[in-house]
Amino acid sequence: MKLSVETVAKACDALTKSGIVDKNGEYDKEFKGYISAFGVAVVQMGLYPALLIFEDESANTKGDRSKLAKALGFFLKETYPDTDKLSKHYASLDEEERKLMQKRVNEALVALKLALRIYKPKDEKIKRK
Repeated sequence: MKLSVETVAKACDALTKSGIVDKNGEYDKEFKGYISAFGVAVVQMGLYPALLIFEDESANTKGDRSKLAKALGFFLKETYPDTDKLSKHYASLDEEERKLMQKRVNEALVALKLALRIYKPKDEKIKRK
């Protein structure tokens, strides 16, 4: 999958709007793992259960992984503008539209993972010689 500069820029925007990346350009290290874990959850369970799990704001996780679902929402806003939760929208789609949404979510996850590398993890110590 090849990503355009615009796609990565859109992912950077989604990371900041969702609160994953703060105003200092830093993020909690856990989000690298959350993005990967979301992809694994999609493969193992499907998109709908993965969305339900990651949209759960009451989950007691460091870094509030529901921000990842929000970032996906910001990334996909042009395609799915009138939904607060992607899981609710996904449930209303027919099979062909679900496959298209799955493809767009996969692209978004790759773009978010790549865009996250532009920023610094919060707890990164600067090594000096």
